[in-house]
Amino acid sequence: MKFLNFPKCSVIMVIAGLVFANSGLPDVSPESYSKLLKQAVSEAGSFRGGYELLSARGSRVGLPTFTPFVERLHERDVVPYLLKVIREGPDWDDGKFVGRSALAPHIARCYAVLCLATSKDPNAFPVLFDLLENGKYLKDFGVSEEERQKHDIRVYAAAGLGILADANGVNVLISTLRDKNPHVRLQSMFALAKIGDMRAIKPILEAAVKDTKLDDFAFDACMRKMTKINFEGDYSRERKESTFKDFPELGPLKRPEPVYKKVWIHWLNVGKERAKNHFDTHFQQWKTTKQAYPDRQPTIEHHKREMIKYGVAALPFLVETVQQGEAELIPMVSELTGRQVKETATREEILTWWNNNKQRWLIPFGQIK
Repeated sequence: MKFLNFPKCSVIMVIAGLVFANSGLPDVSPESYSKLLKQAVSEAGSFRGGYELLSARGSRVGLPTFTPFVERLHERDVVPYLLKVIREGPDWDDGKFVGRSALAPHIARCYAVLCLATSKDPNAFPVLFDLLENGKYLKDFGVSEEERQKHDIRVYAAAGLGILADANGVNVLISTLRDKNPHVRLQSMFALAKIGDMRAIKPILEAAVKDTKLDDFAFDACMRKMTKINFEGDYSRERKESTFKDFPELGPLKRPEPVYKKVWIHWLNVGKERAKNHFDTHFQQWKTTKQAYPDRQPTIEHHKREMIKYGVAALPFLVETVQQGEAELIPMVSELTGRQVKETATREEILTWWNNNKQRWLIPFGQIK
């Protein structure tokens, strides 16, 4: 069985997929969907004695990845079966599972949620939306409150909305950033980071201020994912403190305090001015070097890259220069937006796109309440 590289977060152990390609199994048919799901849950339950959490801080290297979830159960033709499992539970409940057998049917529902999201079926969004707001256990399995929170189907619904990356899910995910379940809160933050709507940045920061259980490294991974910024930090093991080159005014920040929370809150207050000044400086140096020393390509490229050092915060200034005729910078707009606009787009296409989409790309700089 193949497992995902999964960050420290409050979702149960997730299986990346069962490797059936060379197992000699026949092609998947409707009759075999139940068998595949049962095998996935059974194998997960036998791993280290139950449906456990990963303990490694995978959030240092990125956000959770769920695609594909269980092989052959994320295709469009499986969707009716997945919807039935989510509504009613699986058609097996014989207690013959290793680990927490009583919980296995519920875990099957959770797996079905992720498979449904991975299918990208048009029916997935309203189902996941409703589950995040109203999802619950179908029966009482007699587990502790801590386990109940870890295995809450709403955690998986939030993850599913992140997989879909549908901007229509932003408002409900923002509302669950302060949910009483810390696992729902964390997975909602991950989902918002994957959707990448800048209007969620301030709510994420406001919720992070009040969330004492939030993993600082997972929070930083989300902010980096959204903003395309990676602040340069220097950590001293001896002094157990971090300093950040971009914000010397913060001085040394002591661990185990949530260092990244402090950095990003400070960035929200000063980031717009820093990004504009940095962009303007390197834009002018880029133009000057191109005109006076066109053979100095490494220097020209350096200033070009420095324009977008502060990620999405530089986007409005970048679009403005394109509007003024700097079509050479269009590929950088494409890069910052995750290729939502083509590198070969015309100046007119860039401006049309910006006018139609800028609300989700403008970072709401300002003081945290």
